[in-house]
Amino acid sequence: DCVRVAIRVRPFVPSELNRGCLQIIEKTPNEPQLIISDANNRSSQVNYTFNNVFMPEETQEEVYENSVQPIIGKLFEGYNVTILAYG
Repeated sequence: DCVRVAIRVRPFVPSELNRGCLQIIEKTPNEPQLIISDANNRSSQVNYTFNNVFMPEETQEEVYENSVQPIIGKLFEGYNVTILAYG
């Protein structure tokens, strides 16, 4: 587990809601997998698997507890740890 990847799907912003944007990203139940559908053809899907997947309804605390906190201990054991947050 040298590299772990977590993804968080952000909620729509008001301008996206006003334009009637559709949510095309779903999470596979009980799996760290995203399903991305084609907005014009819902039967066309692509799946991506990560170490952690967080949907908009999940809290910052859940993101921290499940993806950051477990590696903080490695830092104190002498391992190099980098957490990169983008967005």
